[in-house]
Amino acid sequence: AVLLAVALTSLVGLALALPRFVLGLLLGPLVRRSYWLVEFVYRHRLAGWGHVRLMEIAGRSGKKKGGGAKEGGNKNKPAGHSATVEQRVEVVPGRVYVHPVPQFVDNLAYLVVCLPPPDTRHLPITAVLVDCGDHASALEHAGAVYRRHYEKEHPRDDGRGEVG
Repeated sequence: AVLLAVALTSLVGLALALPRFVLGLLLGPLVRRSYWLVEFVYRHRLAGWGHVRLMEIAGRSGKKKGGGAKEGGNKNKPAGHSATVEQRVEVVPGRVYVHPVPQFVDNLAYLVVCLPPPDTRHLPITAVLVDCGDHASALEHAGAVYRRHYEKEHPRDDGRGEVG
């Protein structure tokens, strides 16, 4: 009876391992040459598009678990890597800053912010977003960065002289 139970357990384990074995057999050559995929295939638009879509799907599933601005949290901290709102690197003292902007699950874009000279505060802030993958989350994050670091000294002007 014990021998029969061991044999049945072994057969079930073998049956459950079979799909993994077949998948490994089929994908093994590609995985061993993954540098080739990155070097040559990823340059094509379809591969880049597929990667972006996969990251969007992964990001949406992650946002369902977390609590960011959209779920009623702090409006200064967007969903996802909220600690990056606090981070910035000063490139030119008092004038130029670089902020990391989280993109998808495992990427960063960079928001380069150039403030007007101290004697010309009426000029607008100039900002450039570098290496952006998801524009919606990047704009949300840029708004949080503005509210956290720049809104007090550089309030928005609606063009009619009213600050808002």
